[in-house]
Amino acid sequence: VTLHSDVTVPASIGGNEILLDTYSANNTVTFKVFEFTGSYNIYRLRINYLRCSLDNSELKVELGTDSTTFSSSGGDYRFTGHYGHYNGSSFTGGTGHVVNASFVHYDGVGSGDSEGCCLDLLILGPTDATVSTSGYGTGYVYKHDNYLQAFSIATTAKYNARDDSHFKVFFNQGNLGKGKILLYGVKDA
Repeated sequence: VTLHSDVTVPASIGGNEILLDTYSANNTVTFKVFEFTGSYNIYRLRINYLRCSLDNSELKVELGTDSTTFSSSGGDYRFTGHYGHYNGSSFTGGTGHVVNASFVHYDGVGSGDSEGCCLDLLILGPTDATVSTSGYGTGYVYKHDNYLQAFSIATTAKYNARDDSHFKVFFNQGNLGKGKILLYGVKDA
């Protein structure tokens, strides 16, 4: 059997990911709030070719206890990434990246049609009030200054363990211009 690329196989018949929410950016909102629905221990966040309405923006993801209250203070998170840069003629690598006020943070995101960012992030235990929410994954940013930056990342919430029922995706300026954001629940093995 061949399935079309937009078909989600229900976990009840063998698939291990359930599509919970999807958002197609169209330059009309400054942020999108998602809820960790269902009783999953692991969620997968996928961001595909997301770009801001304004050039040289910072993509941020913050966790929240409800749909309006999000943690955004310095020291709330530990986000680190190992990445390299390529600008069409030279490569630099082995650079670390540390941010304390966002669960996910990409800087310098370009707004052009060939620019933007992608992310594939597993989020662990967000609705388990006995552990701090954490995540790991990969992604890249095609930056406003013609650099391509690939990431392998790890992130964790540093505040007291709690039920993070929601998260917010936004840029530090402008609207969510173009691209797609998807949230999946991952079935336990």
